[in-house]
Amino acid sequence: MGYVSFESDTRIIDALANVFPIFFVLVAGLVCITTMTRMVTEERTQIGTMKALGYSAAAIMSKYLLYSGSAALIGCVLGYFAGSAVIPWIVWTAYGIIYDYSALRYFFSLPLILRTLAVSVLGTILVTWLACRRQLRERPAELIRPKAPKPGRRILLEYLGPLWRALPFLHKVSLRNAFRYPLRVAMMLLGIGGCTALLVAGFGCKDSIADLSAYQYNDISLYDLSVNLDVDSFADDAAAEKLWQRKAEYSAMTWQEPVTLRCGGAEKSTHAVACAPGALDELIRLFNADGTIPFPAEGEAVITEKLSDLLAAKLGDTIEMELDSGETVTLRVSGICKNYLRHFIYLNDASLPQLRHNTALLRLTADTDPSRFAAHLRSEDGVSYVSLTSQERAVFEQSMESLDLLILLLILCSGALAFITLFNLTNINIMERTREIATVKVLGFHLPETASYVLRENRLLALLGALFGLLLGKGLHRIVIESIVVDNMTYDIRILPVSYLLSLGITLVFTLLTNLVMHRKLDKIPMAESLKSVE
Repeated sequence: MGYVSFESDTRIIDALANVFPIFFVLVAGLVCITTMTRMVTEERTQIGTMKALGYSAAAIMSKYLLYSGSAALIGCVLGYFAGSAVIPWIVWTAYGIIYDYSALRYFFSLPLILRTLAVSVLGTILVTWLACRRQLRERPAELIRPKAPKPGRRILLEYLGPLWRALPFLHKVSLRNAFRYPLRVAMMLLGIGGCTALLVAGFGCKDSIADLSAYQYNDISLYDLSVNLDVDSFADDAAAEKLWQRKAEYSAMTWQEPVTLRCGGAEKSTHAVACAPGALDELIRLFNADGTIPFPAEGEAVITEKLSDLLAAKLGDTIEMELDSGETVTLRVSGICKNYLRHFIYLNDASLPQLRHNTALLRLTADTDPSRFAAHLRSEDGVSYVSLTSQERAVFEQSMESLDLLILLLILCSGALAFITLFNLTNINIMERTREIATVKVLGFHLPETASYVLRENRLLALLGALFGLLLGKGLHRIVIESIVVDNMTYDIRILPVSYLLSLGITLVFTLLTNLVMHRKLDKIPMAESLKSVE
């Protein structure tokens, strides 16, 4: 069971590792575009002066290419080594609590760092070149003059007359400013939406996988002990049942053996369970979304959902079951039941007339300690092995605890994504509107009023981005779950309502933290300097 859970955890890491770079590369590209475009626009006067003095376009552009390229190079190198050392150490430490590992060794791939450098540095240089090229097309006389602000346009909300008229004036201004720059809106939606989507996917993985033990052992596998018997040591089932007749509230004698199933061209090894009708009623529940599944009759079989998917077997299909002895039995699928851990095929004793029951499933009385009774049974003649359901469950749940650390890492990375996006856009917004902010401060706006006026846009776009991220996260979660398929486990694609609320709340908390940081920047804007005429 430990192997099964470890394999699922590693698949989760792989899936999230494939998703993370997509959001971060897209946001990094948008951050670079916005930052370099703002920088070049702010230095229009210097660019125009240098062109007027005879500097070539290549010489002027080299300044900005060197600036952005060096920043991308330093960040890429630092990020590569930090990502190759820190994150593996965190994951290794988390799983080292549960699994016995060798010492962690670090390997650094030259092709990987070259690809990373190519994407980061060349992408940044290309974006900077495009931003500079647009400005350098203009004549020096046009560049020296300040660029006129982008004119405001009517937004969609203005066409909803009654609602628009009901809004306060400053709220109308904030809404118009928020949607004046489509690129920034897109960046905010992608950055904040990506942050929320990653959180939803992370919490959703925990909802879909971490609670599998509860679904399996509370709803399906209700027995406490599985006792493997040496059939040659007992004359019949009644002789074996004497070992637990006073301690077991419910018991069932079953035949269990590894088998190979074939259906069409598909083949799968699994575990067969055969017993008399009604024997498993209080020990293993056979059900699906439509309700309880009848126990199979002679010549029929009930298979678990995972087996149905792997074999492409549907209700009424015929499957062949090959035993270890080489004998083949043909069965009709009479039901497909829920099961989350491992695969099983359930069949009637009458389908295998030559069998001898070799495994007992026991559900003990309330006053019987499963561990002590298991130890007692192990000492009895004819008992080859005793498996405790509680131990299997504990091992699985302990391995799932490592998911908490992965979720924490996901929250920190998602928060960094949201903070970078918000900080960059808010910083650009404040720098472009310095004269406007200084004006409202001169008009008597107190700092909380000024901050509310300017940062209201952040809260609005962050809320829209977070809502967009909830929808995006649902699809992302499905992709992640479908990409971490483990043969011995079945996942339900589920996200609990509390996970949506946590994802939304964490995103909004990071938004408020960013606003608090930018609150100081608003306070430091000098009114006199900001209102001086450019001429």
